[in-house]
Amino acid sequence: MISYELLKKLRDSGYPLREVPERYLDKIVVDRGENALASTIESKHYYHPILEELIEACGYGVVISYDADKYIAAKEATIVKNQSPSETVANLWLALNKEKNK
Repeated sequence: MISYELLKKLRDSGYPLREVPERYLDKIVVDRGENALASTIESKHYYHPILEELIEACGYGVVISYDADKYIAAKEATIVKNQSPSETVANLWLALNKEKNK
């Protein structure tokens, strides 16, 4: 699960977030809490991407490992560490796409 703040960074950086159809809003948890399946950003509702989607978005060659109390995700010369696997890979996507979004 990724945080609301990280979801917003992904959206602002061009990550292809999926919008929640209006008809499903009453069936899923939509808020800024830890257990949210989706969040509302500027009146639009977005699903939180799952780990598999984040890995796929980073492309071929992503390596994920766990050492001590942190997850590590790497691709080429870019390495990111974080407490959760999803947040780690989301931050890797942001790092890999930093140059594209300048």
